[in-house]
This record gives sequence, C-alpha cells and structure tokens, in this order.
Amino acid sequence: MNKDMGFIIISFVAAVMAIIFRDRFAKLCIDFQNTVWGFNFGAREINAVKIVIIIVAGAFIIVDILTMMGIIKFR
Repeated sequence: MNKDMGFIIISFVAAVMAIIFRDRFAKLCIDFQNTVWGFNFGAREINAVKIVIIIVAGAFIIVDILTMMGIIKFR
C-alpha cells in the first residue's frame, strides 16, 4: 500500500460524507457565520453553500480517483 493511500481514502470518504450531509453542513456553516461574525444570512446563502459543497467535494472525489489510478502524482 502506498503511503499516500491512507490520505486519499480519508479524503474520498470525507468528500462523500460532505455530499451526503450537505444540507446539515451548509446550515452549520451559515449558523456559524451568523453567530461569530454577526452576519444575517438566510436560506439563499444556505442554498449557495450547498452548491459550493457539491462542487468542491466532487473535485476532491475526481482528484482522489485519478490519484488512485496513478494518473496524478504529487511527487
């Protein structure tokens, strides 16, 4: 097993979990910003965060798969 394989697997699982629980994660992100910085974000921003979560997690999944296949090498 490659020494980077553990990181790749953890990254893949985290990305899949982010996509599965995107509703809850987006609400937590917006609630955190509202509480800490005093913003007044609402439902529109929660929907925007959901889209960003899908895009970023999808990119991580693609990079993880390409790294597992040996197409991308980081060293």
